[in-house]
Order: sequence, then C-alpha cells, then structure tokens
Amino acid sequence: MVGRAMVDAAARGRTTRVKSVLRVLAGWDGRQTWLTLAFCAAAREQKAEAVRVLIADGADVHWDRDITLRWAVRFGHDDIAEIILAHIFAAEKWMGKSRADIEGEAWSLYKKIKAGDALHDALEPRVLEKARIIIVDHSMTCWERVRPAGPEIVMVGPAKGEPV
Repeated sequence: MVGRAMVDAAARGRTTRVKSVLRVLAGWDGRQTWLTLAFCAAAREQKAEAVRVLIADGADVHWDRDITLRWAVRFGHDDIAEIILAHIFAAEKWMGKSRADIEGEAWSLYKKIKAGDALHDALEPRVLEKARIIIVDHSMTCWERVRPAGPEIVMVGPAKGEPV
C-alpha cells in the first residue's frame, strides 16, 4: 500500500520518496491519516528533514494530544521538539492574538508533557525543565514577532547633569 510506503520512507529519512508518495496521495480521502502516521514515524526515528517535509505538507502536529511532541521530549529528541514547536508557534498563525493566547498554548503543551502517559514513568525534573525552556523560548519569540508596535522612543541628545 502506498501509505505504508510513505511511513517506511519517512522512518528511514528518505525525503525524496516521501515527497513522491505525497504527490500520489494528493486528493485521496485517507491521505491525512497516512501523513500523520509518517510524521510520527519520522519524529520517532529522528529524521528531521522528513519531519519538516511532512509538517509542511499538513501533518497534524497536535494529533493525539500532541503525542509526537511529548515523545520527542521524553526520548531526548530535542531537534524534533524544536521543529514541532517552531511550527506550532509560527508567527503567521498568531497574528492578531494576544500574549495571553500564546502563553496559554505554551502552558497547555507543557501540562501535556508533564502529565506524561500511562505507559511511562514520570519525566525527570531536568527533562521537564528543558521542555519548559524550549516551549517558553518558542512562545516568547512568537510574541516578539506578532506583538503590536509600542510607542516610538524619541532620543534627545545627552543629558546635562551635574558632575558627580
């Protein structure tokens, strides 16, 4: 089956093959399912370029309560977590939103990571702290890019103060 071929190619990091299968699956009803499964496989195997290709083509990064991001954090696949977070906090998705909206998404992601899942023990504090830092970094970078412009600051020459 073509979908399985894409999942296998994604897990192996064969992005050329992934792209060709994506073209074959264009317009097919079951495409999204295979796209998301391939995304999960590529992330699990740390195939960063395949992850980028699949996200760009519409893989659901929030599938199953953000399981792929949670796995990336749990297993120390920081590069994959960074790619996923860069997509989630892409500035164009947040234009017109408030800082509270962005922080709310960041907090929601962190809570999901912290909650873990039934199949694994709780994450170590150092892993949670690292996750918190990269989530905050991406969310605040997003806010810096979308926040409304503040008042213009006008500088007037050096102050003439008394010598100390």
